[in-house]
Amino acid sequence: MCAAFCQDNRVDQCGYLTHPARPWVSYACRVDTPETEFEQLSRPGEGALRLIVGLHWVESAAQVFGLLVLRYVSGLALPYGPLWVVILVFVAWNFWSAWLVRRGVVYPERQVAVQLMAEVLVLAGLLYFTGGATNPFVSLFLVPLAIGAMTIRFSIALAIAMA
Repeated sequence: MCAAFCQDNRVDQCGYLTHPARPWVSYACRVDTPETEFEQLSRPGEGALRLIVGLHWVESAAQVFGLLVLRYVSGLALPYGPLWVVILVFVAWNFWSAWLVRRGVVYPERQVAVQLMAEVLVLAGLLYFTGGATNPFVSLFLVPLAIGAMTIRFSIALAIAMA
């Protein structure tokens, strides 16, 4: 039905068809427009999962760099053994996640939720060994919550927030 209107109608700024003589009237059919990058990433799927796994690699590199700077430049007395264990477990998790993404994930929403839960657990482990709630980086817990609020169902995002 929409194809019949497309010949002599125009598309308004929202992507709906309008009649040339009555531009204030919009038809119920929408012209297919390509999705923006945000629209592709805001629904749970392989694109969002690839982005999260890529961000986890950046996060792992930043954690290794930060721990090396803390140990050798600042000389801060921290329990470096447990911190290295947390980071190495997260790197192993990243290898497993990258393998899953390459193989093709059957349930992308569940996998996105598991990835965000892993990120929360890693942050909790790092913050536990570096000062707990008094650590200024405690606000990094908001990042996985924000990503979860955009990409997965409310009930799953709430479970991540409760963790």
